[in-house]
Amino acid sequence: MGMGFQVSYLGERTTLTTATAPTIWLTTRQAARELHVTPGRIRQFVVEQRLPAYKGRNGRDLLIAAQDLNPLRDRRPGRPERARDT
Repeated sequence: MGMGFQVSYLGERTTLTTATAPTIWLTTRQAARELHVTPGRIRQFVVEQRLPAYKGRNGRDLLIAAQDLNPLRDRRPGRPERARDT
C-alpha cells in the first residue's frame, strides 16, 4: 500500500496532507512576512542551513514548511552585539 497525499490550496497557502499531519507550505515572501524580515533574509537562512526549504513545481520558488519557522521566531532581532574591548 503506497502513501498517498492530497494537495489543496487555501488562499495563498498550500496544504499537503499525508498519512501524518497536514503541512502548511509558505513561499519565501510569506515566510518573510511571518518573521518580519525580508525575502532575502529568508533565502540567507536557507543558504546558512538554518531553515529547510524545498523547490516548488517550477524549480525556482522555495517552499518552506510553516512549522520550520518556529525556531527562528525566538531569535533576537537586529545585528549581534560586537565584543567590546575592556
